[in-house]
Amino acid sequence: MRKTIALMLTLCLAICTIPVQALANDVTRNDTKRSNHFKTIHKELENIVGKKNLTDDLVSIVRNELADFESVGIECEMLIPVEVSDTDEVTYEIQLTEDVVNYVTVEEDKDGLILNFYEDDIHNELIFLNDGELMLDGEIVYISSEIEYTEDVFINNRTTSYANARASSYSLNPHKALSTYTISKGSYKGNQVSWGVSTAASLTTGAFASIVAAAFSIFSVGGGVVLGVVTGLATSMVTDVKIYGMKDAFWSYNFTVKESTYNDALERYLSYDGACYSQRNQLGTKFSHKFYEYNYFYIN
Repeated sequence: MRKTIALMLTLCLAICTIPVQALANDVTRNDTKRSNHFKTIHKELENIVGKKNLTDDLVSIVRNELADFESVGIECEMLIPVEVSDTDEVTYEIQLTEDVVNYVTVEEDKDGLILNFYEDDIHNELIFLNDGELMLDGEIVYISSEIEYTEDVFINNRTTSYANARASSYSLNPHKALSTYTISKGSYKGNQVSWGVSTAASLTTGAFASIVAAAFSIFSVGGGVVLGVVTGLATSMVTDVKIYGMKDAFWSYNFTVKESTYNDALERYLSYDGACYSQRNQLGTKFSHKFYEYNYFYIN
């Protein structure tokens, strides 16, 4: 069965979820890691503005902004504040890879969530619009998706009466033994995904990684792929196009999905194996990639 779907960005905030008992240890570790990172952020804020000038209002602003970042797939552990303006606008450093650093700000307005990425002398404004579309530097980012599946893989289609009852975590490493991912769930193609800019010279790695994560979110079960599983891929694609030039206004992707035999009614383990291409219709330079999703039921 084939059908084309439009870009729908599911903005999910998993930071406050309480999972079932089987996940208690993992969640405790994640909460501890997040808590420890916020202590680091708090210390950096003290270094920037001075301990006496660090107000509760500024701390609240930063907490809210971290939640905004997480809602669009940017994990708070990737972020460190580096500057605070006189109007309490906070600029964050985002470590995308060992060698690639961007700077980013976030704000909300009536149209959606606005992220401004900076890399060297390049600046991109990326807007996650309230209607689910994505806009880069004033232009809508077009993302196509062709789906072939053996059965409906989308959790949200089968649990519409249980809003917010499931969450996902993503990783570059399998959550179960690799040999257990044997149940085929279908394949997904995006024949045309716009780069978002007319020339690669005006593309920041952070903005492009966000576009890749948005494209992958279309076919993931949880619908909110995090930046951490695509930054290496996005960096390779941006580097390639800046060296060799843009051969096409679009790039593309092709992925197959498999489930683990450990799946049950509460927990699902999926692998996504495929590649992105520097041109439309799976042509041009190939960038192989694989990532994993753990989708689980939780109780609010």
